[in-house]
Amino acid sequence: MDNSQYIVALEIASSHVSGAAATFNSDNRDTYKKCSFEQPTRGSVRYGSITNVEELFSDLRVVVNKIQQHKQISPRLVSSVFIGVDARSVRSEMIVVEREINEGLPVSSTLVESILREAENSPEFKDLSVLKVVPKRFEVDGKDVDVPVGSVGSTIRAEINVIVCRQSITKNINLLLGRMGLKLAGLVCVPLAVSNIVLSEEQKRLGCALVDIGADTTSVSVYKDNRLESLTVLPMGSHNITRDLTSLNLLENVAERYKKAWGIIAETDIPEDNINGVRSLDVARYIKARAEEIVVNVINQIRLTGLNDSQLPAGIILIGRGAKLNNLCDLFTANCKMPVSLGSFSGKTDTSSLDENIQLLSILDAASEIMGKDDTCLFMPTIAATDVPQVDDDDDDDDDDFDDTPELDDDKTKDNSDKKKAQRWHGTFKNFLNKLKDVAEGGDIKDDDDDDE
Repeated sequence: MDNSQYIVALEIASSHVSGAAATFNSDNRDTYKKCSFEQPTRGSVRYGSITNVEELFSDLRVVVNKIQQHKQISPRLVSSVFIGVDARSVRSEMIVVEREINEGLPVSSTLVESILREAENSPEFKDLSVLKVVPKRFEVDGKDVDVPVGSVGSTIRAEINVIVCRQSITKNINLLLGRMGLKLAGLVCVPLAVSNIVLSEEQKRLGCALVDIGADTTSVSVYKDNRLESLTVLPMGSHNITRDLTSLNLLENVAERYKKAWGIIAETDIPEDNINGVRSLDVARYIKARAEEIVVNVINQIRLTGLNDSQLPAGIILIGRGAKLNNLCDLFTANCKMPVSLGSFSGKTDTSSLDENIQLLSILDAASEIMGKDDTCLFMPTIAATDVPQVDDDDDDDDDDFDDTPELDDDKTKDNSDKKKAQRWHGTFKNFLNKLKDVAEGGDIKDDDDDDE
């Protein structure tokens, strides 16, 4: 019997879908990746939101089938999945909850959970999907407390970040999984999850901004004093640069190639050349202009928190495939007074073949915190048992003792009944012939009816 626990994580991004399977140890919450696969999307996802369920179904089915066929997974099948959400409408909303409490009793965990539920069920979220509730600050009698449980006072005040997104995002995810015949094990807010495997506690304490630049979206998460100050997903990413270049009548694959090769390049370093009839100087200027627009919007989001550059000494940490644009860190540095660096894994789990997908690994990591002791995303299919015929070893020559006839359906049962009737008629007719033979030899005909009576 297979008692292993497995996690299956799926990332639905604008440029691709990816999936990974890992074993999970519920005792120490460790995950051990077994396999991961990726499939390009064909316009079925825009700004992180599903726009065509049928097209995405085909792409995602490829990924799930590859997971199921992997040598370390087969013959197990996927039954449920964790899905990461990192779409345009994802954002944090702060809710303040205040209550009077009994001075004679310490704050209980039940009270804290009640406060969090009140924030989650706030009327302003009735038309939104809540992804996560993250406490920001607790005060008891006007004083900050890091751990509210056990505190004593007459009033408690809580500032709570509620991470929300449009309901259509979660609705389309459920439609997709229903089409695939899979259950939703849980939704993971990717910007939150990725911060847990990239940022250190020291960076969060000092103050920093984690910036994840994808194809169509860029998420900005700001931390200070180990608290999430703000989370926003901007509707712009590295593919905006590619689309701008195609407006110069460049093919998309050509535009993508030059974007990756050049990045943000000094005009003095631009080769004097034409690219399919387009001046190389124009190409370089387009790349820089769009990249600078992303940078300015990111920095603006950071400053909307009310924190200035000096209050975020750990600086800006860039992740995502868009962050690999050449000289992007220098462009950020030119527009702010914070240190800027590329993020990396914190070493929590095996990352040997996930070097380019921090987001997928973060979903696995977050799922390990949600999984119960008996939960698993894979199951071992049961093979229907068949009756094995028994051979009589004492009489090998008696073939009649070996019945290999399969179980009959209703039609076959009727045919078998007719066959038995024919056999009985044949026996009666044979008996009649024997009696005629007796008469021919001078015998008497015996009335069978007399015996019956």
